[in-house]
Amino acid sequence: MSVIASLWLVHMNAYKWFTDYLDVAGAVRIGRNWQCPSHEDSYPSLTLMESREGSVLLFCHAGCNYIQVVESLGLSARLLFEPHVLPAKRAYEMNLIKPKFKPIVYRQSGSNRNRREDFFITNHYYSENVRLERIKFESGEKICRWQVLQEDRWVYSNGGTLDLTELPLYNEKEVIKGGYVGEVIVVCESESSVDALTASGIYATTWAGGAASLKVDRLRRVLRDQRVLWVPDNDVAGLKCSARMVEEVAPVTAEWKSTMGDIDEDAKDMLLRGSLSLSVINEIFG
Repeated sequence: MSVIASLWLVHMNAYKWFTDYLDVAGAVRIGRNWQCPSHEDSYPSLTLMESREGSVLLFCHAGCNYIQVVESLGLSARLLFEPHVLPAKRAYEMNLIKPKFKPIVYRQSGSNRNRREDFFITNHYYSENVRLERIKFESGEKICRWQVLQEDRWVYSNGGTLDLTELPLYNEKEVIKGGYVGEVIVVCESESSVDALTASGIYATTWAGGAASLKVDRLRRVLRDQRVLWVPDNDVAGLKCSARMVEEVAPVTAEWKSTMGDIDEDAKDMLLRGSLSLSVINEIFG
């Protein structure tokens, strides 16, 4: 690094230089996301953006901080903020640290198998050290993976090391607070729907694992004596789940109502088209 730093003169802004360096090092880019060199990244999770001054703004969706990212490349953090004269390729050749990147697993098939897609990552926190990573591709495909916090770093929970039955309901603490003051609690099937409903001022929750892994005991415990609006997805899995909810959870609530959207709609879809809102909920509960 001392050699690189000594040859450092104004020429190329930090963002262009850093992205060139990642490219030379072998990181795959999809949209504005790159493979992160600081963890085993099978699909790009390092978002890079350029500030007005040309410096690098970065965010690793797996939890790596910017120091970990640059150190894994054998670079100094200051290279994210100041211009350069030494080409990224030459700097990479001089650097003794050569990161290794995992082969990318593309999500397409057939003739489009290697087509790169843009995607969006959202993290849903069930506790301080457990979160669900949801990746949505531009094709509409979704991937959900659980992560746990280990030594200030988020890592994927593989091989059944995470017991979902021990997790609280999503947004559980806020839902309990709402129940204390008599608010209606909306229960639906996805974390993204809960986030959208919460942003609209509605108390909402779901459970870890989706419709096929209904957490009856936890739901009964939290929703006991509460006013509940159940909003299942309008699909086969949602209808099966709804039958169990009505039989096993509804009896412990103070008041139970349900509503459902059109075919294949979930609670978020209903919210977006105006069929599920605070005013609608108030009408349902009279």
